[in-house]
Amino acid sequence: MAIALLAVLNTLTVQQWQWIILAMAMAIIALFISHFTFAFSLHGNNGEPPGSRGCPFLGETFAFIAANKSSKGVYEFVHQRHLRFGRAFKTRIFGKTHVFMPGPEVAKLVLSGEFSEFTKSYIKSMHDAVGQHSLLCVKQQTHVKLRRLLGELFTVEALAKSLQHIDNLITHSLTQWKDLSSIRVIGYTLDITFKIMCGMLLSVEGDEEINKIRKDVDDVSDAMLSLPIKLPGTRYYRGIKARRRFMKFLDVLIERRRNREEHHDDFLQSMLSRDERLTDVELKDNILTLILAGQTTTAAAMMWAVKYIDQNPQVQFKLRAEQEIVRQRYSDHLKLEDVNGMIYTSKVVKEVLRMASIVSWMPRLALNDCNVLDKEGVGFEHRCSLYAF
Repeated sequence: MAIALLAVLNTLTVQQWQWIILAMAMAIIALFISHFTFAFSLHGNNGEPPGSRGCPFLGETFAFIAANKSSKGVYEFVHQRHLRFGRAFKTRIFGKTHVFMPGPEVAKLVLSGEFSEFTKSYIKSMHDAVGQHSLLCVKQQTHVKLRRLLGELFTVEALAKSLQHIDNLITHSLTQWKDLSSIRVIGYTLDITFKIMCGMLLSVEGDEEINKIRKDVDDVSDAMLSLPIKLPGTRYYRGIKARRRFMKFLDVLIERRRNREEHHDDFLQSMLSRDERLTDVELKDNILTLILAGQTTTAAAMMWAVKYIDQNPQVQFKLRAEQEIVRQRYSDHLKLEDVNGMIYTSKVVKEVLRMASIVSWMPRLALNDCNVLDKEGVGFEHRCSLYAF
């Protein structure tokens, strides 16, 4: 075997030898940097909890993205580091140091907005995907204005108008389940919620048009957690191109409404009819944001509900009993008063949302050096992004 290896090496050209030596040198350097960085950052310093920042700049970004795209989600990324570093740990993702901390006390402190030392912080890819005028990216003063205007979508009246459409979509989807041996629940829930959001926001209901814009919205969603490398073939590149196509699609819809070629009783029409209006750029960025946020969060909540209800037969029995009472009461379709009468169902939904987070990543940036502790005294004193879970 050694003789055969020597024979092969003797046939290599000078250029091939150069490539081999360069590759070996790069591998050694990468191994050295990885080992040095891991050893240096294993223990907490400057008031930070322990953890690993990984390699320079990229850190553990690829591991975080891979976990988020897997069936286990970000939980697996967090769980592995819990086992290595304890309850709180630091890491580097998307070029910045992040501290992950557990516990409802920390989550309430950081995410409720009561702690003035923290502000929203999103990575460039997410910012570029949803747009600079998105509710997710604007500063506090503008955020208050947008939240007030966009809140019209979530009024009781708006939900009541869409209830029959939602009921029909879910009923139709469930009828397809009975003939299947196995079901990928998240696929169905994403399909249902996307159609619901498009109907409520834009009155887009045709399958051909729905499928066309869904491809673009899915590409934008994929780009939100990606490295902002604008090269053909990357998720970021596809997402930015898809965003441009979707913005042009909205331009056409808005122009039709303004020229009175179309009129629908939906969110877009109400926004265009208000005395206090958003600019077209603000409106388009936030329609995209509402579709992305409404689709993924609601679909995830529905998926978790199916999982937990299946694991708790006694809960399923009580739910079926309440649903049967409601079904006997309404005639042609579900009404708002029927939904309001589902007391036990409402409690189940709240428990599902308590059990499983429907948002995988919502970082906050510490504006100044500060001290945050959970109930067991684990915390940090440093200026960096914080993720409370």
